[in-house]
Amino acid sequence: MFTAMYSTGIIIITRKNKNQIMNSPYFKNIKRIAIVAYADTRKDLIEWSYENKNILKNHIIISTARTASILEGTLNTPVLNLHHGKAGGYQQIKDLLEDGKLDIIMFFGNPNKSHAKDSWFEELVKVAINEDVVVAYNQATINMLLTSTAINTVVKEQPNHEKFPTL
Repeated sequence: MFTAMYSTGIIIITRKNKNQIMNSPYFKNIKRIAIVAYADTRKDLIEWSYENKNILKNHIIISTARTASILEGTLNTPVLNLHHGKAGGYQQIKDLLEDGKLDIIMFFGNPNKSHAKDSWFEELVKVAINEDVVVAYNQATINMLLTSTAINTVVKEQPNHEKFPTL
């Protein structure tokens, strides 16, 4: 069990009943999306998230500290704010992947730069693939994913972030 901070309060993420809540009819079309962004792509992330806010705001967005702050500002909706990446945020994402609590993980930025040599990047991709989670780590794949019917299905109600469920 670990905690994550929302701007509206603290949420506890437990390992119990991992798929019980997400299988309810309310969450049928809502995806749990982790967004990992490299430090040198913050400006692009702001522009990209603003352009895609109408799609992203209908889903549960999970990210590490700085990226979550950026996304909350551009999407104008709460983002599950994990620890800073190397200070435990990447481990939290890995735990969510292993527990089946993520549907999609997006790496925003260029993985071919020196970042790809980081062990956390390779580990997250490896776990995501092993857990059969959708992985997008280039801009073309991210854009295709966001325009697909699998994620772009009309959600009748936006997630109630005030009463966010225990994942």
